[in-house]
Order: sequence, then C-alpha cells, then structure tokens
Amino acid sequence: MVQDKLLSEEAYRRGLDRVPFVAHETEKWNAKLLYLAHRSALMRTITLSDSAVQAYFTAHKKKYQTGEKKSPSFTNVKQAVSDDYYNALESLVLLREIDMLKQKYAVTINEEVLHTLSKNAASDPRAIETIFYKPGGTFPRVAFPTIDEAWSRVQ
Repeated sequence: MVQDKLLSEEAYRRGLDRVPFVAHETEKWNAKLLYLAHRSALMRTITLSDSAVQAYFTAHKKKYQTGEKKSPSFTNVKQAVSDDYYNALESLVLLREIDMLKQKYAVTINEEVLHTLSKNAASDPRAIETIFYKPGGTFPRVAFPTIDEAWSRVQ
C-alpha cells in the first residue's frame, strides 16, 4: 500500500493522470467501484430466516434427492439449500434493480454484437480473472477487469 501511494503520487506529479488512456482506466475503476458499492447495498437487503430456507427446501426437495431418489433430511443439506436460496434471492434482487433502471433510463441492446460476444466468450465466469503476486511475497492482486460471478447465476 505504501508503494502504491508513492507510485500514485509520482504519477500525479508527472501529470500522468491526464493521459487519455489513464483517464479512461480511471473512469473504468470509478464505475467498477460505484457498481460494487451499489451491489453491496442491494445484497445487504437479503435476509435468510430458517423458516424461509426450510420452505425453499420443501418447495425444491427433488433437487436435493440422492441417487436412490430418497430425499435427504433438511439438516444434512441445510448449507446447500441456504446457498441456493441466497443465490435465488440475489438473482431476484439484481433483476428487479435492472428492471427499475430500464424503466428509468432508455436502454438499447445491440443483439448482433451481443451474439458475437457470446460466441467468443468462454462460459467460465473466471475466464479473465488474473491474480498477480508481488515478487518475494504473497500479496494477491486482482487485475481489472474481473467478472462478477453473481451474474453467471442470474436467471
């Protein structure tokens, strides 16, 4: 962090923050941070009660059956059910937010470009995530851009 601060100060002294590429990258980071802050606020609205998780399990029992078609007890699959229920609520919250934003702002989708991208993109949600390690240490660095894995679960 100290090294980052010193490098940033030197870059500002040299006026590198006004280089078009750097200004563009700064805007991407600002957008990413804004998105992460808003997404985090949305995710804090999700609450899981034991009764709601139990009801989700009851409604989706077939999903948790073992190979012998026998339903497992709730206590044996509670964590998996909780994760699935949270993911379902997460998708619902994100889709509601997208719908609200679509009503507020005009949105157009270039289907031709979207399909081109879809054909070229791997289905792996971590396909472009990269982690750099500082020499002589194990301080992880995630390179921009990273993929928000929650979007791979949105239905």
